[in-house]
Amino acid sequence: MTSTRLLLAAGLSTLALLGQAPPASKSEGASVAPVQAPQGLRPAEAFKARIGQPVADVQFADLQGKTWSLAALRGKVVYLNVWFTGCPPCVKEIPDLNALHARLGSHPDLVMLALAYDDESKVRAFLKTRPFQFPVACIPFVALKQLAMSGSSVAFPTHLIIDRQGNLAVASTGGSEQISRDLEISLGQVLGAPASPSTGG
Repeated sequence: MTSTRLLLAAGLSTLALLGQAPPASKSEGASVAPVQAPQGLRPAEAFKARIGQPVADVQFADLQGKTWSLAALRGKVVYLNVWFTGCPPCVKEIPDLNALHARLGSHPDLVMLALAYDDESKVRAFLKTRPFQFPVACIPFVALKQLAMSGSSVAFPTHLIIDRQGNLAVASTGGSEQISRDLEISLGQVLGAPASPSTGG
């Protein structure tokens, strides 16, 4: 009986140890893929050389008649959405951009503008059913080229973020399924950067 009890006790101890071993082994051998932190808008190669460079003082009037000047917006972070009515990715992004404006539009240092490369009458008709919640202006191709565009073509949509010093901070082209998230991250990065002491208001 004594031998039987000893064998039984040894067997139970072994089972107990075996029962504890798998969790430890799983912990040691587990391979957890690192979670990649979202980085914001994907940079456009065409703008690479222009990042950090001053953006031209483009002036335009929005559809409400207000005149805008990029030079006058120094001290603010400016987001420009370049689009046109016949661009499916541009149109698809409008609800997400409006949602972003609802979250960030009240920030005192942020200005959001939509620049349409389209006929004004066409834009006005389009906006009756798909409105932007921030100012929209119609601008000619020459103005688009001034906005740090490079090459002979312009991609739609294009997303530009200008920092408080009036320099091009972020530039991205093409549609995005996560535009609201990516743009919010990029805007947060630029808004969080301190203004230069020499920045004018």
